[in-house]
Amino acid sequence: MRPLPARRYLFVIYSAACERVLAPVARALAADPDAEVVAVLAGPRDQQRRLLPGLRAAGCRIDRLGLSLMRAQTEPRGAVVVQCLDHRLHYRHHRLGVDIADALRAAGAATVCLQHGGTREDSLASLASAASETILVWGRYAEQALIRTYGIAPGRLRITGNPLHDPLSRLSTEQARTALRAHAPDFVAGLGDRQLLLLASTIQREYADRPDEVECYRRYLRHLYASLDFSRQALVVKMHPCDLDAGRNLYQELRPEGLPVNSLLIIPAGQGPDVYALLKLCDLLLTRCSTVAEEALLLGKPVLAFDLDAQGPAQAYAHLARWGRYRLVHVEPAAALSSAIADSFSQPDAAGVAEQAVVELGHALDGQSLQRTLAALRQLA
Repeated sequence: MRPLPARRYLFVIYSAACERVLAPVARALAADPDAEVVAVLAGPRDQQRRLLPGLRAAGCRIDRLGLSLMRAQTEPRGAVVVQCLDHRLHYRHHRLGVDIADALRAAGAATVCLQHGGTREDSLASLASAASETILVWGRYAEQALIRTYGIAPGRLRITGNPLHDPLSRLSTEQARTALRAHAPDFVAGLGDRQLLLLASTIQREYADRPDEVECYRRYLRHLYASLDFSRQALVVKMHPCDLDAGRNLYQELRPEGLPVNSLLIIPAGQGPDVYALLKLCDLLLTRCSTVAEEALLLGKPVLAFDLDAQGPAQAYAHLARWGRYRLVHVEPAAALSSAIADSFSQPDAAGVAEQAVVELGHALDGQSLQRTLAALRQLA
């Protein structure tokens, strides 16, 4: 058996969320010549095939049998187990992560959970139930909520910012426009001086508790489309990855008949510019209950959280109203959404609010959140 390196980082990846949050950190940490970075891949085979080239090229060792975890349990010194889905609150879905964190923590290895959800109450309640000893959070709001509301010991928490936000500090409006133009030249050419609205929501899961779930999404989109003045506004829809589960594209099916190509652009998940580039370009974000709302506020963009009614999921983000131009709007009264859109462009920016949102929600948009995350992991080894 070969000798163990002084520092070992074991990234447990078994879902799409794990892939999105952990894989970039694992690849970056693999550049450390004095450490061994192991990607423990326990997810679907198609996910493993997708991850393998990038992880191997970065220098990560691949473990698909969990042998590295077993060895860390018997020889825990220097081992750091990194996860983002080890929440006891959702043990049915996070069983693998929770059991790994419990076993390795009991053995004496360092265990770490990275925040992957936003600041809505259910996301923070889930994060508070992390089985790992150390929790890396994005900003001060999450840190204080975990301490005050859920009784998490301050010593378990580290504020790093969100590594996925690092590109926001480097992305220019012109770069974002170039990316959109490359994907949809006719749409960009026809924009003129119209306001650009971005819809970043989902037509899956958020009304799953209602007997007429699909009809809810239909009603949602019909009302949204009808509330826009396409002579003065253009809409980009960035589909959510979960929308693929629906097996159909309701955004396209409900597209108003005869609407010009330069008025509505629907971008499937995984295609075209990412949501950050679209946020950089847009004049207004339309959403329902998404972390994209937080990211828009970091950039000082106005946000309308549009929902069917007061019982909908958007109520979970009511606290965002303290940062920037955030407003919750429902279907009734009928003209509420169109009026709110117009009002969003007539209200001036509140000085300093975007900067406060950055501190509270994301620590700093300085492009260094990944480096702070790596530093926090190195301190634990």
